[in-house]
Amino acid sequence: METTNTNNIHRYNFENIEKTHRNSSSFSLLHYAFMYRNFDKVLEIVNEDNLNEQLICEGKAGYEWITPAICAKWNENYIRAYDDKNNKSLYGLLKESESFEKVKDQRFLLEYTETVQENSTVFDIFFDGNQPVLDVKYYGQQELASKQVKKNGMSLVIDEVGTGKTVTALYSIVNTIQNAINQNEYAYILVVCPYNKRTDWQDDIRRQLGRYAHIVEQSDHGRIYYNHLKDAFFRENEHVIMITGQAQSKKDKEGTNSALKGSLEQVSLSENDDIERWDLVVIDEGHISFGNYRSLRSDQVMMLTATPIVVKSSSARGFEDYIELMNTITEKWNHNSVMNPIENTNPTEDDIFVGLFREDLGLRAAERIIRFEYCKRVEKRHELFDRIVEQSGFLAALQYDQDDTYLLRKARDNFGDDSFDSHCNYKLDKLLEIVTQNNNTNSYIIFCEHTEVVKNVYDRLTDEVNAIIAMKHGSHQEAVGMEDSGKEQFINGIKLNLRQKNRVIFVTTGKTGGTGLNLGEFDGIIHYELPFTSIELEQRFGRVDRMDTNNRKEKEMIFLLNESSSIHDFENNRMLYYCTTKIDFTCQYTPIRNTVLFYPEFIKRSFENFKSYLINLKENTLLNNYNEAIYNDVTARRRTISRRNEWTAILGATQSESGNKKIHEKIINVLNSPMDEQIAGEDFFKLLREYHGVYEQSPYSIPEYEAEKRNFDENIKIIQNVLVVIGKVSARDRDVFVALQESEEDGEHTDSSSKYQSLEKREKEDADRESHVLIESKINQLISLIENLNEDTLIADGIFYYNKDKRIERREVRDFRGYNSSRD
Repeated sequence: METTNTNNIHRYNFENIEKTHRNSSSFSLLHYAFMYRNFDKVLEIVNEDNLNEQLICEGKAGYEWITPAICAKWNENYIRAYDDKNNKSLYGLLKESESFEKVKDQRFLLEYTETVQENSTVFDIFFDGNQPVLDVKYYGQQELASKQVKKNGMSLVIDEVGTGKTVTALYSIVNTIQNAINQNEYAYILVVCPYNKRTDWQDDIRRQLGRYAHIVEQSDHGRIYYNHLKDAFFRENEHVIMITGQAQSKKDKEGTNSALKGSLEQVSLSENDDIERWDLVVIDEGHISFGNYRSLRSDQVMMLTATPIVVKSSSARGFEDYIELMNTITEKWNHNSVMNPIENTNPTEDDIFVGLFREDLGLRAAERIIRFEYCKRVEKRHELFDRIVEQSGFLAALQYDQDDTYLLRKARDNFGDDSFDSHCNYKLDKLLEIVTQNNNTNSYIIFCEHTEVVKNVYDRLTDEVNAIIAMKHGSHQEAVGMEDSGKEQFINGIKLNLRQKNRVIFVTTGKTGGTGLNLGEFDGIIHYELPFTSIELEQRFGRVDRMDTNNRKEKEMIFLLNESSSIHDFENNRMLYYCTTKIDFTCQYTPIRNTVLFYPEFIKRSFENFKSYLINLKENTLLNNYNEAIYNDVTARRRTISRRNEWTAILGATQSESGNKKIHEKIINVLNSPMDEQIAGEDFFKLLREYHGVYEQSPYSIPEYEAEKRNFDENIKIIQNVLVVIGKVSARDRDVFVALQESEEDGEHTDSSSKYQSLEKREKEDADRESHVLIESKINQLISLIENLNEDTLIADGIFYYNKDKRIERREVRDFRGYNSSRD
């Protein structure tokens, strides 16, 4: 039999059936609408006045007994789920029909592979044994990746969050199954995904392909998958689809860290232990556990990730690493596939990557109703922040600073400071006010960064909010007010309650709930704690902004900020500025979306605060030209002194007394001490006395100036980064990009500050390399730039990326592609 052309995959979609349908030789269109689970079309077709007659229409020759009513009964649970999700009443309409109520001996078909008559399945009866695509609206662009897999053996899918990467992979699964059918063979397919998405994949394969997929449990012994793989878990007429989780931190029963169980890395099909390759491997969220896939062997591989670029302290994982891995898995060693999504704006079947945006499918992202809610904070917050900065560094302090209870514990653990009320948490009070005010009935995902904060928020919500309160961090999950649906069905239980119009508040971490989950039924998200980069904000919002979200396209995005004046907003809301202006390294490699930075209220708020801060600096600052000249002179002399060999002995003598002494204090102490034989040479003493003289000329203390300059350097980078992002100034890599210390495991942020040290070091090195433009001049230049900005030109509803001219370029998707993006 001729192999199916991958370009014609849509021949097995309902849209094509509708175009070519002929009543004389097939079932009625209503039959097919039910069997393809296209319930929107069912509602278009049915007529309440003659519904009984429509539902008893006989099937085609040989299957006259199969009526639309029976087809509806086979899909009864899917119809109910459709009604719940879309606020429809199709099932209620059917229940009122005598024809539907008379169907008593038919049961819901979990999969279409179940036999319905004499060894025949739904596939045989309705689809001539072929593999259909069910309940999926066809978009031609989503099929491109499967064409690449068919032609080149591989594809990296880097579509943005919410564009249906799972559907893209399903098309490749369909091709693989159809090719096996045409050759009278069975397909062997492996899906590797995060543990919390295994049941989602199983449900999608059941609903959209009508097939069973076997989930590999962490407790399984790998050896149970040796030999007779098909006979053990699948019916005689079923193709093999296995779903397994990604790497775990603990070893499994086979003594390996791989959740692939060893035996799943290659397929053992016979008693003789002949090892065969998988026909297709799909790796979802492929940037996670990247090193865990090298022993996989398959004829074809598809990797899915919205965040392909992973930056570590010393290097970044780029597209070449994905190509090398896919080549290793397939052993095809395809070298003619250079990936550059910024230059190659319209990939074809000859490429091995796709990168869709919502606009490519003729869709729009949900409108973001962004709100800034301001919270009072504890009085000693700034003092504690500064002490943590001194001990653990600026970036660690940023994390601890976002919740008063958490900040108190860090202060108590690190300094023994428990001098303020541990029960006082105004920010948590504000959160409670938001979710309860004016009889608010919206369902929210509340994002935190630390498990301790998640637990505190969850405990407070369960005490004071009348709703289903759910919590998940890592592998731990619990809920109040929701029936226990089991560990594997926890997220599905949340979604079911949302579809039943029950209010749900879901508290989670960005690491656990910020990627992969499809939670479009929620009304919005609340940032209780902020992440480190803007792309993590996009990932969070992507949980509720989905292609298949219900008709409501407005979603709330709430930021809990600290009360502040515009002059001091940099200090009071450090994390907001940090995470929104630290653009992820990804936009050097591929276009990304960032609607927070382009949101009018955010832009207006930011530039008002920038201008107030700069004018205040200009009028009331130590950072004037005179003081800067003195400081630069002192700094130069200090550096010269520190490079002297003799100074090593001085440091050795003083460090034992106090490791925190300022260097100028040590020098002055030396000047007042008798001459030591270790310190010889009149030049050295002359240099010390010159240093002391310059130091005494200053009308302020050097430490005071240094603190002011340190704040200025941090704040000025934020202003420059925003100007870079809106394309007004060019920048070097270090001005806009931040290197993240990503973990290879599925875990949470820890309390250790060591993970931030590479960032801290890089920030310091960047500051040391700053040009010697006078600070007063910098301030004047920035004020001038801000005053001349036209707010109307700052707003963009599209994507941005880093171009060859060292500028951020902002484009609408249709302009970036070079064509009308609404086309199929």
